[in-house]
Amino acid sequence: MYCWGNSTHHELCIEGPNNIDLVIKPTLSKWEESSHIKSVSAGEFHVLYLTSQGRLYSCGNNEVGQLGRSAQNSEGKHPGLVETFKGCNISSIACGTQHSMAIDEWGQPFSWGSDSMGQLGSNLGAYSQDKPKIIKFLAARNVIQIACGSYHSVALTNSGELYAWGANNHGQCGLGTVTSKETTPQAITSLVGVPIALIVCGSNHTFALSKSGAVFGWGKNTHGQLGLQDRENRCYPTHLKTLRNSKICHISCGEDFTAFLTLDGGVFTCGAGEHGQTGHGGQKDELVPRKVMELMGSSVSQVACGRRHLLCLVGTRVLACGYGARGQLGCPHVPVALCLFCLSIAIVKQVMELMGSTVSQVACGRRHLLCLVGTRVLACGYGARGQLGCPHVMELMGSTVSQVACGRRHLLCLVGTRVLACGYGARGQLGCPHVPVALVPTPVNAAPEPFPDVPSSQLRLFAGADHSFLITTADPAVELHKQIVTLTVPRLAAAEVFKDDDVVNQDLLAYLETVLGSISCLNGSFLLADNAHYGCNTKVPGVNLKRAAEAFETISRCDNQSVKELFDNAHYGCNTKVPGVNLKRAAEAFETISRCDNQSVKELIFSHLTENIIKKVKVSPPDAEALRIFLTLPLYHEMRNPRRHPELQGPFAEAFNRLSTYPQRIVTLWWQAQATDYFEMLVDIFKSVIVYELMQPSVRANKKLYFNHSIIQILNTLTQLNKINFTNPKKPKIPAECFYIEDLSSHVDLATDYINWLSDQDSRHPHMCNYAFLFDVQCKSLLLKVDQQLQMQMAINRAATQIITRLVFDPSYEYHRDQFLNLTVSRNHIVRDTVAQISSHDSSQLKKPLRVEFVNEEAEDAGGVRKEFFLLLLKEIFDPVYGMFQQSDETHMIWFSNNPFEDDVMYYLIGAIYGLAIYNSIIIYVPFPLVLYKKLLGESVMLDDLTDLYPTLANSLKSLLDYTEDDVEEVFSLCFAVNTVVFDQIQVHPLKEGGEALPVTHENKEEYVELYVDFLLNKSVENQFKAFNQGFQKVPPLNSGGEALPVTRENKRQYVELYVDFLLNKSVENHFKAFNQGFQKIQVPPLNSGGEALPVTRENKQQYVELYVDLLLNKSVENQFKAFNQGFQKVCGGRIIKLFRSHELMSAVIGHAQYDWEQFEARAEYKAGYSSTDPQVRWFWEVFHELPLEDKKKFLLFLTGSDRVPIQGMKEIKIRIQPVADDRYFPVAHTCFNLLDLPRYKTKERLKYYLLQAIQQTQGFSLV
Repeated sequence: MYCWGNSTHHELCIEGPNNIDLVIKPTLSKWEESSHIKSVSAGEFHVLYLTSQGRLYSCGNNEVGQLGRSAQNSEGKHPGLVETFKGCNISSIACGTQHSMAIDEWGQPFSWGSDSMGQLGSNLGAYSQDKPKIIKFLAARNVIQIACGSYHSVALTNSGELYAWGANNHGQCGLGTVTSKETTPQAITSLVGVPIALIVCGSNHTFALSKSGAVFGWGKNTHGQLGLQDRENRCYPTHLKTLRNSKICHISCGEDFTAFLTLDGGVFTCGAGEHGQTGHGGQKDELVPRKVMELMGSSVSQVACGRRHLLCLVGTRVLACGYGARGQLGCPHVPVALCLFCLSIAIVKQVMELMGSTVSQVACGRRHLLCLVGTRVLACGYGARGQLGCPHVMELMGSTVSQVACGRRHLLCLVGTRVLACGYGARGQLGCPHVPVALVPTPVNAAPEPFPDVPSSQLRLFAGADHSFLITTADPAVELHKQIVTLTVPRLAAAEVFKDDDVVNQDLLAYLETVLGSISCLNGSFLLADNAHYGCNTKVPGVNLKRAAEAFETISRCDNQSVKELFDNAHYGCNTKVPGVNLKRAAEAFETISRCDNQSVKELIFSHLTENIIKKVKVSPPDAEALRIFLTLPLYHEMRNPRRHPELQGPFAEAFNRLSTYPQRIVTLWWQAQATDYFEMLVDIFKSVIVYELMQPSVRANKKLYFNHSIIQILNTLTQLNKINFTNPKKPKIPAECFYIEDLSSHVDLATDYINWLSDQDSRHPHMCNYAFLFDVQCKSLLLKVDQQLQMQMAINRAATQIITRLVFDPSYEYHRDQFLNLTVSRNHIVRDTVAQISSHDSSQLKKPLRVEFVNEEAEDAGGVRKEFFLLLLKEIFDPVYGMFQQSDETHMIWFSNNPFEDDVMYYLIGAIYGLAIYNSIIIYVPFPLVLYKKLLGESVMLDDLTDLYPTLANSLKSLLDYTEDDVEEVFSLCFAVNTVVFDQIQVHPLKEGGEALPVTHENKEEYVELYVDFLLNKSVENQFKAFNQGFQKVPPLNSGGEALPVTRENKRQYVELYVDFLLNKSVENHFKAFNQGFQKIQVPPLNSGGEALPVTRENKQQYVELYVDLLLNKSVENQFKAFNQGFQKVCGGRIIKLFRSHELMSAVIGHAQYDWEQFEARAEYKAGYSSTDPQVRWFWEVFHELPLEDKKKFLLFLTGSDRVPIQGMKEIKIRIQPVADDRYFPVAHTCFNLLDLPRYKTKERLKYYLLQAIQQTQGFSLV
C-alpha cells in the first residue's frame, strides 16, 4: 500500500524517526496489515482501513470518537483494531469529516464519531459517540452501500431503497426540502423504481448512479459540482441528462467537484476548479460535465477524488491534478497542478508521454489527484509559485481510465497501472513534492521502494480529504460496492422444489419478499449482457425478455401456495431508446416461478407483486429505467389468469394509463419494438379479461358489460395497444383480427349500446362503441344495419311530417308512396330508368326504405324484388359495352376505365346505386378488387393491391425490387415513365419530374414501384373514383347551400339554368377538358414531370414501383373514382362505415362463398304440416346434397335472390318449407321470405326433375 498527503495526525500509517506531517511522495507503508487492505476511507484527519478478512482498523485524529475507540486518547498514531467489531466481518466503510460508518456482513449499519448535525442517524441528542452503534431505524433492512459527506450520510438497501440523514442545509439529503438537519434516516422517495448501482457523497452534495448509467445529483451546487449548467442548489435528485448516453460506470466526489468515469475509460469532471482539480488546465469552475481532454484516447481504469485533488489510474501509472500543498499530489514542491502529471514510482526513472497509455486506478485527497499509468503515478495540484518540479505536462491521448477517486479538493485517475492526479496538493495529496496545485492530470512521483509489477486489475485507488492511497489486491474480483438483489432463475429454481405442504427455507422467503416487493429490484433484473443495457431509451429498454419469461414460467410451476401468493403482487413498471433489460433471462425466471408447487411460496409471490410493486409506480418516474417493469411483469404467468384482474391486470393497466405523457410514450415505444409474439401476448392478457367478464352470468343475463374501474383501465390500455399496432398502417405488428372478441354481439346488446352512444352528450361515459376495434365483422355489420334502420326511420318521420302538412291542403294525396323510395323500372331499360330516377332524388329521399316495381309485373316488393333489381342492374352497368369499367384478362376483376365513354355523373350515380344496395342490406356480387374498398375507406394502396388486378405486372415489379445486383439499368432498361395505348395512340405518363429520362436503378427501384402502383390504382382513375365516391357519400348541390334550398316560383328560372349548366358543363368538365386536349394534341400530364427520360436504376427502383402503382391505382382513374366515391358516400357515408376495414367492407357488400350445407339443412323450418321426417322432405335433402356445387348455388339464388352467403355465415339463411297438395306444379320460391313451396311428390325422381327445372328460372316475379 502506497500512501501520500496530509499526515498531521499520523493517519497515513507511515512510520518515521520524526513526526511526518506531509508525505509528499507515494510512500510504501510498512504496516504489517497493509498487504491485506481491500478498502480505505479517509475523513479530514482520520482514516479507516478494511482488510480482506473483514477486520476494521482506524488511525488519526480521535477528538470526537471518529476512530471508534475511546476518546480519552485523541490521537491514534498507529492503526488500531476497532474492538466493537472484533469477531465481526465488516463489508463496507465510509468517512465524513468527523464521523465514520461501517456495514457488517448481514447488512447492518453502524455509525460513530461526531453527531453535531445528526449524521450518525441515531437521534442521540448527544454531540458524539466514540463506540460504533447500530442505526436502529435501518437495523431491519439489509444495507449494501453507505456514503458520507462532511456532515450527512446516505445508505442503499438490497431492495433498492435509498435513505439519507444529517445536515440538509443545502438539500444534500434529497428529500425535496431544505432543513438544518435530519437526525434519523429518511427515505428518498423520488428515486423509487430506479435500480441504483452506486451512491457517493461530496462535502455537501450527493450522487446516485443507476445500473444503466443514469446519473442523479442533489445538494450544494455553488461551483457547478452537480453538473446541471447552473449554480443553484437542488433539494431533490435531478437527472444529469447530458451524461445519459455516456455510459457512466463510476462516480467520485471531492469537496466541491465531481468526476465521472465511463465504460470506455473516459473521464468527465465538473465543479470547483480553483486548484485545477477538474484537470482541464485552468482554474475556473465547470458547470457542465466536461471530458478531460488530456485523457482523450487513454484508457482510465479508476478515478478518485480527494478534497481538492484528482487521481487517475492509466494502465499502471497514476496521474494527479489539483491542490498539492500538503503532498497529496505525490510530487515535491508542486502546490498546484493544473494538468494531470505522472507520479514516477520505483522502476520508472523519468516522466513519459502518455500517448496510448492505460490508467487503471485513481484516487483523490483534499486538494490533489493521483493516477496510476502503467508503473508510474501522475499527480497535479497547486503550483502558483512554480514549484511543480515536473519537466512538463503529460499528454494522455490513447489512454483509458479504469478508476477515479476524489479527495476533498483533488482527483485521482487510474489509467492502466498508472496513477494520475490533479487539484489541490499543498498537503501532499498529489504525491508530488512542492506541487500545491495541479490543473491537469499529472503523473505521481516515485517512492524509493520498488513498485510491484502487477496488472492494473489488482490495483485499487482511494482518496479522501487530503489523503491518497494506492493498494494492491490479490483478488481483483473483490466487490467494493454491493448491488441490490435481482430476480434470477437459479434463485427461483430453489422455490420450485418445495411442494405445497413443505416448510420453505426462511432465507429463500426473505429473498423473494425483498426482490418481489421492490420496483427497483425488478427494474434492475434481466438486463442485457455485455453492458448493452446502458443508455436505456425509447427504442432499447435493455431487457432480455426471454430470460424474464423463463423466470416467470418458473414461478408458474411453483406449487407452494405461500410462495405463489408472494409472487403474485406486482403491477408497475436508461436512455429513452434502450430499456436495457434481458427479456430472455426474465422469461426464464418467470418460467421457473410458474413451476413452483409450494402454496405458501405462491401466496408470498402474489401478495408482494400486487401490494408492493404496482402501487408504487410514479406518474412521472425519474428515469426510463423505472419503467422496465412494464416490459417484464407481463411475463408473469398469473397475468394470463383473467380472474386476477381486480388485483393484477387492472392495477397494472391503471399504472400504465396514469403515466405522464413522456414516460407513457417510452413504454409504448418499447412495446412497439418488441417481437410480434410478445406484443400479441400483451393484447391477449387484457382481451382475455374482457372475454372473462362477458361470460359472467350477470352479463349474459342482461346483455350488458359492467364498466367497473378495472375494466375501464384495461379497455383504455387495449386502446393504446391498438394505436401502437397501427403506428404504421401499411404494416401493423399483428392483424386487426387479434383484437376482435369473437361472437361479441351474442353477449352484449350492441344495438342498444350504439343508440345510447349516439345520444350520450358526455364522451366520458363508457360504451362498448368507444372500443370499436374489438368488434369483429359480424358486430360491424350489425351496427351498420342498426344505423341504416335509424336513418330510415328518421327519413320516414320527416316524410310523415310533410305528408300531414300536404294532406291538409290535398286530401286526395296518395301519402303511402312518400314513405318509401319508390323506383319503377322496366327490365329492358333498367339502367336508363334507374339513373333517371336516382338523379332526381336528394340525400334525404335516398335514406328512405327502397321499394322496386318492375313495369307490367304484379309482384309486391317485400325484399325479393329488390334483390333481383340490383342483380340485373349491376350486371348491365358493368357490361363492357358501356366502357366505364375494364376487366382484367388474368383475374376477371373489374376496374375503372382510365378512358371512359361516359362522364363523371355516371360514376357518381353508380356509386349511389352501389351505396343503396349496401344501405338496404342487399348482398351484391361485383368483382371489384379489394383495393376499391381500401380507397373508399381512405386506406393507402400498395404493391400487393395490384395482385388482384394485374398479377403478372405485380410479380414483375416485385422481381425488380428483389433484384440485388448493381446493373438494374442494364437488365431492366426502365425509366420513370409508363406508356398506355388510347385509341391506337401511345400516351406517356412520367412517374416523376424528368421521369422519361430517369433510369430505374438499384437505389431508386422501390420509389419506382410505389409510383407505378399509385398511378395504376389512384391517379389513372382519380376522376372516375371521385365521382363514384361522391355518389356513395352525398350528391353535390347545384350551388352552395343548394341541398337545403327549395325551388320556388321566384327562383325556378335560376334552378333550370343551373341544372342545364350542371348537366352540360360542370358534370363533364374534367372529361371534356381532357377530350379537348387530346383532340388538339395527344398529351397526358406526366406522373412525374420529366420521367420519360429518367432511367430506372438500383437507387431509384423503389420509387419507380411506388410511382407506377400510384399511377395505375390512383392517378389514372382519379376522376372516375372520385365521382363513384361521391355517389357511394351519398348513401353510405357515416361513422359506422369507417369502422370497417377494407376486406370486411368487401365481405359485407358481396358476402362470401364459404358454404356450409349441413348447417343450411339444420337451420331449416317446416310449416303447414311438413316435418323433417316426411318422405318429401327427406327426398328433397337427399337430392339437394347430391347436386353439384353450381346447382346448389342456383338453388340458393332461386330461394333467396342471391347465391352469396351473408358475412354472418349460413346461420343467417333459414329456409322455410311448406307443402303444396298438387304435385303437378313446380317448386315455387318466395324470395322475400326464403320460403319454398314443395309439392307432395310421389317419387324422389319426380321431385328431382321438377326441382332442377325450377332452379333454372331465377328471373321474374308474379303473384302465387
